[in-house]
Amino acid sequence: MNGTNYRCVVTGPCFDTPTEHALLIVNPLPVVNLCPDMTITTEESVVLDAGDYDDYLWSTSETTQTITVDGATLGTGTYEYNVVVTNYNSCTGTDSIQITVEDLTDINESDIV
Repeated sequence: MNGTNYRCVVTGPCFDTPTEHALLIVNPLPVVNLCPDMTITTEESVVLDAGDYDDYLWSTSETTQTITVDGATLGTGTYEYNVVVTNYNSCTGTDSIQITVEDLTDINESDIV
């Protein structure tokens, strides 16, 4: 059994002694880590992996563990991706990442110092 066990004693103003016992199990929330924000070029792509959970919902509406972000498809700019994951206990975790796409096609080797 995962989680932390607590014993709850239920009492009330009409009872001198505890009348009921309950077991409360607190399970940890899923921890998602999509990596730090990053920059790619229009000639690169990156795979975002939300980890091993039961369900996924990305801001792109995809429902898979991984999604591919393609700089050529996006074009230059900054884009934010969010994911919500759900584990076997129906607990959810979230993370987001910003990906900046830069176009390096206008840079010549002579421009590099």
